[in-house]
Amino acid sequence: MILGIIDLGSNSVKLSVYDYEKKREIFAERKVTRLGQDSFETKILINQAMARTLNVLRDFVHKAGDFGAVDVKIVATSCVRDAKNKEEFLALVKDDLGIEIKVISGDEEAEIIWSCLVSDNSPSVGRLRGFSEKIPCGGSGCLKNRSSSLKKEEELCHPPVKIFSTINTTPTLLSCDIGGGSTEFILGKEKIIFKKSLNIGAVRLYDMFFKNPCDKIGYEKALKYAENLIFPLKNDLKDFQCFVGSSGTFTNLFDWVKSNGLCEDFCERNVFIGEIHRLLEMPLEERKIQVGINPDRADIICAGGAIIEALCNVLNVKEIFVTTASLKDGLVLYYNLTT
Repeated sequence: MILGIIDLGSNSVKLSVYDYEKKREIFAERKVTRLGQDSFETKILINQAMARTLNVLRDFVHKAGDFGAVDVKIVATSCVRDAKNKEEFLALVKDDLGIEIKVISGDEEAEIIWSCLVSDNSPSVGRLRGFSEKIPCGGSGCLKNRSSSLKKEEELCHPPVKIFSTINTTPTLLSCDIGGGSTEFILGKEKIIFKKSLNIGAVRLYDMFFKNPCDKIGYEKALKYAENLIFPLKNDLKDFQCFVGSSGTFTNLFDWVKSNGLCEDFCERNVFIGEIHRLLEMPLEERKIQVGINPDRADIICAGGAIIEALCNVLNVKEIFVTTASLKDGLVLYYNLTT
């Protein structure tokens, strides 16, 4: 069975066409539509953003069919679940494509992300430790196999998931997934101990606080805002042994820091945060051509970076590991179990 699975986020739309019999991803694509643009304070999805997103969804559904998908599933997250006019958008997609979008809660989002971190059946199984060991190019952990803005031919590969495979005893893991509209925190071993979704995301904080991509005052405001929201979780999340970040903010920043020779297996928090501040100093056009930074994420990358600095400050994170595992991977597992 081949399915098309679409992760509809506040910043981007991601397509995975997955062959469940051969257990491999046939095709993947990501496009930025900024569905959450200017919606987080008003809770109203604007017409331009809905139109952009519908166009991409239409394209992705057709592409999934071209690759043999018998069905297409669309799952929406933060900006849709919070929107006052979400029914209008859901009806727009249903009328045009005949597909009912599944809108998941923050808790469901956290659980699905966790599933791909710990499952042996994840579509992107890899190691957390061992970045410096060569991962075969073309594997799901290799940047050259996914849409990225790499301007050189460096094989900046880092492992996707199966977090515990090179650690003798299963550590208590704290996972953080930064999206466009929300951030999911998950503490667990083989099973989840605590989970929480907060309404802080790269697009949300950019729209709330930044006048431009290099706005230092906006960065400090976003940092304090994120710290205040994360602080109540401090006691619930304190007993972790390993911290791992996922999704575009983390992967872009890690790839850039690694390209500068500043990390290998993991990154020290002070180095990571220092490089975020160095990006903040860069004009947007210069930022867009940095190795590892997607040009379409360059404007909001420091807003996501403010969330990383905030969680490091509040939760006393010392070392940052990064995985390419994402909600999209978890959805592949989810639909394997439910279809």
